[in-house]
Amino acid sequence: MTSQLSILERVLVQPETAGPQDLLAIRAANLGGALRSRLPHHHPLRAALHADALNMGLRHAQVRAELRALLRVWAGEGIDALLFKGFSLAEFDYASTGERIYGDVDVLLPEQPSVVWRAAHLAMAHGWRSDGQHADPSIWTHETMHLFSPSGHVRLDVHRCVVSLRSGVTLQQARALTTGLWRRAQRLDWDGFPVRLPHPLDDAVLNVVLARSWGGDSGGLKPADYLDLQVLCGRHGLSMADLAGHAAKLGAAQTWAAFRQVCDPSAGRLILDPTRTRPIILAGLRGDGLHPRLARWRAAGRSGAGVAPAAHFIARHAGGARGHGAGR
Repeated sequence: MTSQLSILERVLVQPETAGPQDLLAIRAANLGGALRSRLPHHHPLRAALHADALNMGLRHAQVRAELRALLRVWAGEGIDALLFKGFSLAEFDYASTGERIYGDVDVLLPEQPSVVWRAAHLAMAHGWRSDGQHADPSIWTHETMHLFSPSGHVRLDVHRCVVSLRSGVTLQQARALTTGLWRRAQRLDWDGFPVRLPHPLDDAVLNVVLARSWGGDSGGLKPADYLDLQVLCGRHGLSMADLAGHAAKLGAAQTWAAFRQVCDPSAGRLILDPTRTRPIILAGLRGDGLHPRLARWRAAGRSGAGVAPAAHFIARHAGGARGHGAGR
């Protein structure tokens, strides 16, 4: 595993060094499309990775078609939807849809139960299935439901908060971050109906850095984190100082500083080994007042509601697509 991670670190930071001996690790991480677009035109692996990029683009087209059909229905009923993370980045930020691997599709809806219930029933009326979580707000986590498309190819994670509640983030903190995300979001006409997208600073800081560090990954990184920051900074002209300033405004200055020690495209720095990244990221969380271990202990001690009961409910009722083993 460590040798595969070191291969990924090298080819992401220095794509031109990739060789045939690296293909197994590249394909295991579903990075063929992303790497191909970063190789020089004369590089011998470009031809070998053509099918990887094509297959990823075809899958995205299938997901896109089913997702658009649902979001068009929601928009027609006045339900505001904000797309973020993997699908959104692949569709709106990467140069081609054959580059960014993702599994589930993430969408943020307003938190009001009436909106969530209406969204769920509209989806089910159009052939989607729900895991049932939407019906009981007492078991909502940062997510309110999971929807599965008629074909079974798309799992839609419907969020009420932009960050999870598993690393010591309180619901009040998560709501404040989410309110800010909605306020700064950009409205876009997506070929005939409106959707909202995060501000680029939120895409980078909230949806890459904090979603990974304050989420359930316990200090681990995914290869896409490096690529996402690289793409967002390049496309939107963001500097590391811009990201640091935004992180400070969000109360995440120490988390950002820690994340940059292990993932910084501007310095060509990437560490994927969780035994190395975890202590650094967790120290950053503590610097911002978050204590994941204490949060887990408190959650385990609650018997009425919270993360553990909700997770049990989802495990019993969820089904359908999980998305090619990919990261978000």
